[in-house]
Amino acid sequence: MGTVILLRTMTYKSKIDGGKWEGCAVQDLIDTYHFRALRYMYYNYSKITFIPEILETIGIPDEFLISKPGKNPELANKLNDLKIDNMSFKARVHSERRDKYKKLYRERKILKETLLSKGKLQSLNHNH
Repeated sequence: MGTVILLRTMTYKSKIDGGKWEGCAVQDLIDTYHFRALRYMYYNYSKITFIPEILETIGIPDEFLISKPGKNPELANKLNDLKIDNMSFKARVHSERRDKYKKLYRERKILKETLLSKGKLQSLNHNH
């Protein structure tokens, strides 16, 4: 008996079945410019592929296509680095600032979670 491999080809109306984007259609992600998330799915999920029009829309050139079923996260990183290198100066500065503020927000959130309230500090001082 042979092994059956199921390969899901996603179209514009296909719904994502898991993860952060569960329930969203591919078209919704394209409309909201989440191309990087779609590229991540293409390169990291072995049994998901997209129709050629979507691959072109999300910015995957022919030389970066992979055989499915299969995955290749290293190629995804290489493509993302190439996309960053081709950014304009303004776009790169904006992206770096956005990443900086995301990091600061994440650090503040962690710091805020570790801070104790006045009542908790008072009870610690009174050995309760």
